[in-house]
Amino acid sequence: MPIWIVEYFGQERLNFLFWIITASTAPFWIVMIAFGHRNWAKNLCHPWLIPPLLGGLYLYCIYLLFTVTSTPNIPETTMKGIRSFWNHPFLFMALWSHRMILDLFCGMILNRTTEGSGRSGKLSLLLIWILGPIGIMVFAVRYWMNVSERLPSKKQTQ
Repeated sequence: MPIWIVEYFGQERLNFLFWIITASTAPFWIVMIAFGHRNWAKNLCHPWLIPPLLGGLYLYCIYLLFTVTSTPNIPETTMKGIRSFWNHPFLFMALWSHRMILDLFCGMILNRTTEGSGRSGKLSLLLIWILGPIGIMVFAVRYWMNVSERLPSKKQTQ
């Protein structure tokens, strides 16, 4: 089936799938930001449980790609060619679910560390949820600052 038919007649369903993918991670982000330090929240937001389960959304998008339409050809290996490749509605949905699930995985890993607690941990979680790599960078800076504080200084070792 041509892509334009999928987009024209399936726009409402594609939009619904987009919001399912987007909203599927939100409850876990809210739990981690509000109650991340509690044991039940850490058990619920387990990085090796929830992201693999949500991977079913990714697989569903790939399934739709191969059953409803055919995979588009990459016209050329340039930025413009790759961008047009990702304009395919099911590939875009797969890419979007990929991003949402990996960001959630990173947030769940952070939530299980000591740097994931407190206000700055909540800020890092919020930044990962909204801005992805920027939140990871903030977390990394905080992590390495805390590691350097724990290392013995040269004066202490002499």
